[in-house]
Amino acid sequence: MPHLVTFRVDRAYKEVRQRGDEGAAEIAHHLFLARQIVGVERCIPPLLRAADVAMNRLAHEQAEHHLRQALELLASLPASAERDRRELWVQTRLGLILGTTAGLQTPEATTVFARSRALCASTGDVGVELPDLYGLFLFAWSGADEVAAHHQADQLLDLAAHSEDPKYLLGGHLAKGLVLFDQGALTPAGRHFERASVLADSLADPWLASVLYADPRVTGRLLRSHVLALTGPFEQSHHLAAAGLELARRIEHPFTEAVALALVAFSAVLGRRPEAAQAAAEATIEFCTARAFSHLVATAVGVQGWAMAVRGDAAAGLPLVRHRLAEAGTDSSSRVRHFHLALTAEVEQLAGLYDDALNTGATGLADAESGGSRFYEAELHRIRGTTLLAVSPTLAGEAAASFLRAAEVAREQGAQLLVLRAEAGLQSCRQAQAGPGRTLRRAAPITSA
Repeated sequence: MPHLVTFRVDRAYKEVRQRGDEGAAEIAHHLFLARQIVGVERCIPPLLRAADVAMNRLAHEQAEHHLRQALELLASLPASAERDRRELWVQTRLGLILGTTAGLQTPEATTVFARSRALCASTGDVGVELPDLYGLFLFAWSGADEVAAHHQADQLLDLAAHSEDPKYLLGGHLAKGLVLFDQGALTPAGRHFERASVLADSLADPWLASVLYADPRVTGRLLRSHVLALTGPFEQSHHLAAAGLELARRIEHPFTEAVALALVAFSAVLGRRPEAAQAAAEATIEFCTARAFSHLVATAVGVQGWAMAVRGDAAAGLPLVRHRLAEAGTDSSSRVRHFHLALTAEVEQLAGLYDDALNTGATGLADAESGGSRFYEAELHRIRGTTLLAVSPTLAGEAAASFLRAAEVAREQGAQLLVLRAEAGLQSCRQAQAGPGRTLRRAAPITSA
């Protein structure tokens, strides 16, 4: 009887296989049901194939289902280094799927990536592929694990130096750029993003969208726009953001378009363009809600609240930024918690909640100065100065110290836009110290002399 069943499975397998991708899920399903007869080893490749097909079609739940079935079968195999490498392959892809739909720091994704990290440590570099390394990098980076993120980024670049595959170099430049940007090393980060963008354009490989979280042709442009929003040239930042979003729409990869919308909103905040930020945030919310990309919706809500407040409606914006901040320690935005604290502090200041704004800003400064992400540290100092001036002109001296520190940090990072904001704040301090009714000449630019 087992031989007869196997014969029937073989015949059905050949018939369905002729349908190509259309039959991948059906083959995987029936082989999994017949696993005790046809053997576990025969079932695993079709499951992985079906998962790939589902991922390419953005059928994430179906892809997750196939990968979890593959993990179930792998767990039944005898322990070996080869079995561990195969499990690592499955675990990292499962983690990226979970990150796409709910965020990289959800409990489910954390469990998957923790297992991936253990497997990667046990296997070493032997047989480790780009999706494995980049997936582990994304998990470390999004969780603000600076040491691990540095290690994974450097490992990608090291492997690229010994490999003829440019995809490793592309992943390494993206990873290193993200780490450096968070640290406030804006110019070096921009160089890595530019190299990644050039490589992505030359490869033009749609497969990379599922490996590098989104299509790198798009993210490369948008990440460069973030750097230029702070360093200048500012018009080039706007151009790159628009070009990245246009490309995302042409590619017709929904998650890449969702990421692009969110990154455009982020770029507009960095560039202090509240109208553009609100429009991009609302587009992100609409697009991602319809496609169940919930973690990107949550991030956009905070940007929307900040933009509404800066445009004059602080009462409406305040609950939105506070809600976003409450979530910032529980998902992938924990990496940029100081950024969300800065947005919240500014909205609180605009709403007249000065004590709250000072306390929120102090928490953000403590986060930034603890050695983690600090690309928005200068703004936290500036917002503190602005809030002190709003409390009372008699605090102009203390406010001036905050503006001076903001300018110092911004110059260290090469963030020319943030230097200009700090200079404007310092001018306000001098006006307050001069007293009412007196007009001062324009303050001399702050220099590093």
